[in-house]
Amino acid sequence: PETRKYKGRRRPIPPELIRIDVCGVGIGVYERLMEQGLDVMGIDVREATSDPTLYVNKRSELYWKLREHFESGMISIPNDKVLIRELASIKYELDSRGRILIWSKQRMKKEGIKSPDRAEALMLAFADYYPDVLKDKPKSWQQQWIEKTEKMPEVDPWEKYAREAIKEDMGDMIYFDDERAESIW
Repeated sequence: PETRKYKGRRRPIPPELIRIDVCGVGIGVYERLMEQGLDVMGIDVREATSDPTLYVNKRSELYWKLREHFESGMISIPNDKVLIRELASIKYELDSRGRILIWSKQRMKKEGIKSPDRAEALMLAFADYYPDVLKDKPKSWQQQWIEKTEKMPEVDPWEKYAREAIKEDMGDMIYFDDERAESIW
C-alpha cells in the first residue's frame, strides 16, 4: 500500500548492501524486494541485543557501535547536512540497570526531533559489520565461560606464595596499599 510509492525509485545497489529495518513500513519494502529476488537482510531493531548487560535492544547496540566507529575514525561520511544533523540528534540514556538506551523515534517525535531517516539508513548499512549483533540468540552461560577461560593466560599456582614471600622480605618498603601492590603483580 504505502510502500508502492517507492516503486521505481530503486537505485542500482549491489544486493549484498541492502539492509532494511523490518519494523512498520519497512516490512513492506523488505517483502517487495524479496519478491523481486534481491538479496535482502531484514533487521528488527526491537529484538534482543547480543549483549543484554550493555544495551537495551538491538537498535541501541547498532547505533552505539556506529558511534564507536566514528570515534575511532573508521567511518567518513560526505558533507551531508541532513545526515550530520540527524546523527547529532540521536539521544541516549542509561536505564535503571545501567544499559544504553537510544531514544525511540516516538520519543524523539514527542520531543520535537525529526525522524532520523538517513542516520537510520547509515546505522543499518553498517549492521552486518558487527556479526555478534546479528546472532540469533545469546550464548549460554556455559559457552561464555568456556570462551572466557580459553582466552585466560595460564596462572602459576605458586605465584600467590611468591608474592607473599617477596612482601615479607621487603618489609616496610611497600608504601602503597595491598590493592595497588596486587595490580603491579
